Amino acid sequence: CAELLQSTQLYQGSEKEKMQALIAHVTATKKERSDDFMIVMQDGRVKWHTTTIHPILDAYGEITGLYGIVQNITARKNSELDLQRMAYVAEKTNGIVMITDPEKKIIWINNSFEEILGYRSEEVIGLDPAAFLQGEETSAETIREIARSLRSSGTFSGEILNYTKSGEKIWLYLNIAAVYDDAGKLINYVAVENDITVIKTAEHRLQKAMEKE
Repeated sequence: CAELLQSTQLYQGSEKEKMQALIAHVTATKKERSDDFMIVMQDGRVKWHTTTIHPILDAYGEITGLYGIVQNITARKNSELDLQRMAYVAEKTNGIVMITDPEKKIIWINNSFEEILGYRSEEVIGLDPAAFLQGEETSAETIREIARSLRSSGTFSGEILNYTKSGEKIWLYLNIAAVYDDAGKLINYVAVENDITVIKTAEHRLQKAMEKE
């Protein structure tokens, strides 16, 4: 590993130092260890991988060599960077934004989520939003349509009646999009929601007025 590290052009600067430290740690402890590395290919492309260095021990427990196992994690790292950029943009919007894992468990919300719905981040991380946002008057058909649409196209757009932490009804216009890695594997759902309660209230009053005529 050490000879390969010295000869390769892929590891540069701090990444090369990190690999040297990984090799030194495994050599000193005689135990396997992993770390993530960024390498720059000759054509300028950036790749990420996880390298696990394993010691080879003789019958007396002394190291006779090392070997490494490399796993390409470029798609995962790129997705993480995309989510970080998305989170930055989401903090600048007035709409509610949340990101879930493939099992629809919340992993991130923006400030508007707390301001509008009343839930702090630590209260909802790891939860399915349907478990606490939907209520008695939330349309069962809308819930089914969301599930159907996400299964078929990975997206959904439409209105839904939810409830704030204080129990108040709130109408939201919901846009959900699935996020996939380079291999086509589902990694996240991103939901952007805008409060349309004022509009729905006005529509309801207009409908009542028309019914009286």
